[in-house]
Amino acid sequence: MIAALEAKIRSPGGAGAADFEAFLADVETIDDMSDAGLRWAQGKDAHDLSELRKALAFCQLSVYPDGRRYLADRANHYPIETGECSLRVFKSLSPELRAEMLFQSEVPWCRFEEAVRVFNDGLIAVMIPRTSWFIPVLLASSDNAEGRITATEVQRFLSRRSTSGETIGESIFLGRTGLTRDAGLDLAAWHLKIADSYEKARQPSSAAMEYVSACEIALSVDALPSLLFGVAGAVRALEGCRSVGVIYQQGRRLLGLLDLRGLRLMSAHVALWLVSWLDHLERSPLNKVLRKNARRCLERLGLPVTPGGSVAELAPAIRHAIARRREVFAADKLRFGSYRIRFVGMRDPYAGIDFCEDAEQSWMLLASCHPAPGCDGIFDVVASETAAGVAKTRVHPQTQMPVVEDDLFQGLLVLDMLQAAGGDVPELKWRQFLEIAFRLREVSARHSRRSSAPVSQPVLADERPADADDATQSTWGLRRRHVR
Repeated sequence: MIAALEAKIRSPGGAGAADFEAFLADVETIDDMSDAGLRWAQGKDAHDLSELRKALAFCQLSVYPDGRRYLADRANHYPIETGECSLRVFKSLSPELRAEMLFQSEVPWCRFEEAVRVFNDGLIAVMIPRTSWFIPVLLASSDNAEGRITATEVQRFLSRRSTSGETIGESIFLGRTGLTRDAGLDLAAWHLKIADSYEKARQPSSAAMEYVSACEIALSVDALPSLLFGVAGAVRALEGCRSVGVIYQQGRRLLGLLDLRGLRLMSAHVALWLVSWLDHLERSPLNKVLRKNARRCLERLGLPVTPGGSVAELAPAIRHAIARRREVFAADKLRFGSYRIRFVGMRDPYAGIDFCEDAEQSWMLLASCHPAPGCDGIFDVVASETAAGVAKTRVHPQTQMPVVEDDLFQGLLVLDMLQAAGGDVPELKWRQFLEIAFRLREVSARHSRRSSAPVSQPVLADERPADADDATQSTWGLRRRHVR
């Protein structure tokens, strides 16, 4: 069955929903588990065997990219229910077989790369020894549930190296590096989709991890709308967490990505959102560092040290940033990643409005084209009048092409792109400062425990947030502040 499915997947037409549904149905009909290479499953009662067959079938489909998409799109199964299937299989393994499967037995049963599949969306799948069945390592199979993969097992497994010398993490990183724009857009969209599934299942830490992964990929290909979706989702998910450890882990990751890419104002606003939630959980060095570093960034530009910020509030800072870059605009050398930011003659090319720093005028960015192989993307600086017309007609005034959500930006993102392109705001070093603060927090926690004082511990598992609905209200408008 597996060989036939894989042959269909490799065929020119590939496999579709009908093929995956047929595979699921075929697995249901297996009478003798030993015929499927699953002798270890013999002796189970009829109900257990039926449930195990279903779990194996869904797990196997998840190790094919098209199979995962089928499970997510058509069956509404991946990643939540597929993770539960993975846990069911891991729980059914004997300790000896489990050790072999995770390459923790004294003698490996085969070469590492023959039994482990690694995908650039972060999924890892391992083969049950001496079978053709692969099982995905999903969050449900490695969280706090009974029978899960333990932290020690995960650490040992992830530290194994393939014949070529890479660890699993290094292999995933290589698969996420150097993506084309189209491939990056697809991968970012996939992370957003999985994050949404975790969020709907009220698993905020898992959702946050996927949202931040979407941001990572979006930044690598300058997919700004995907970035904004990811940032808003990550903040929303982290505000639903009661685990300071999760907030630190994923918050530090997100802030570091934004800082490295030069989007330091956005990182400062994210930090303020996070610290406003952390203040409800505990007072610690983390809170102080988040607030202090955000203040240092925002006050440098004369901006209020509060999360959000309307287009009108940011307009003077945007005009000042534009004025400071007159010479760079004249030489057509202002860039943000794979985009050129153009302001020919310091004049809106469509509304005919000349730039004046002292005039109470809002300026925005309108894309004329997006990056393509061998070609830069182009953003034109335009006045709010042009932006209003485009927002109304949804047609680009020059190309006459339909305007989509990644064509027109306003507010904080515009200011951040201008600052990043001009290099005005120094690196905030979020990762470094937060790592130090977290260590101080742990020292303080140990001291408090000696004094029997209650301290929130850095639990990394998902929790059902008691006040998630209230906590998330501050983030719903995040994208609206950037996208016109």
